[in-house]
Formats: sequence, C-alpha cells, structure tokens
Amino acid sequence: MKTKTWLILTLSVMAFVLTSCVGCNRVKPNCEGVLMQHYGRNGKDDFKLVQGSQGILLPGSELYNVPMWEQRADPPAVTIITRDGGAFTVDPVFTFQPIRGKGVEIVFNYKHVGLADPNKMMDNIAIQILDPLVINAYREGEC
Repeated sequence: MKTKTWLILTLSVMAFVLTSCVGCNRVKPNCEGVLMQHYGRNGKDDFKLVQGSQGILLPGSELYNVPMWEQRADPPAVTIITRDGGAFTVDPVFTFQPIRGKGVEIVFNYKHVGLADPNKMMDNIAIQILDPLVINAYREGEC
C-alpha cells in the first residue's frame, strides 16, 4: 500500500512539474506581450498587456508577442499615369514602428491576418494592410 501511495505521489509531482514547464510562455525582449483569454469573445476586455513568464494552461488563451522595433516594408512598384498622358514608375519603401502601449489594439484589430506565427506577425500586417494603403496613396496622387 505504501509503494502505491508513493508511486501516485511521485507521478503527481512529475505531472505538475511537466505541465508547469510546458504551459509557460515568455514575452520576448523588446516585444509587448498581449494575453488573450476566452478566445477573445468579450472584445477588448479579454486582451491585456503582460510581462515576463505567463502560464497558458487554460483553453482559449493565447500569448501574442508584438515586436516594438522599427521595421521596413517594400510594396511592389506602381505605374502612375498622369493627366497629360505621361507614365512613370514609383517603387515605394517605408518604415514603421508600433507604439508602446498599443499592443492590445494591434492584436485586437489585426489578429485576423494571421498572427499565429510570431515571426511573421508584422510581415502579415504590412503585406495585407499597410502595402495596399501606400500603393493606393500613390495611385490617388495624395503623396
């Protein structure tokens, strides 16, 4: 009986240690951590800024790392036709940097563009959101 109790106790401790090691995610350096809970069903109330190590053990929880460094985007070249019939090509390049403290708004507004891969998070936002805005600005002649 003692060996059975000892075995159960040992397995319980090992399971606790294993889940505590596997269930923790860390906010990366120079990133802003945004913790989403309850699958984000309650809007911005389910998103909060966090720091350090986060235990993500509940279903529906996800930790997003929003990079806070300056990034560069290079949309495709645009051919502009002027009113007098002249044509020229513009190859825009722009840089952008998220504002500290706005990580919740970034994740909440743009999580539909594929933020699951943290290495491609801002790349997806640049390709799907910012590049078309820059190209349309050149086409409309606002720049």
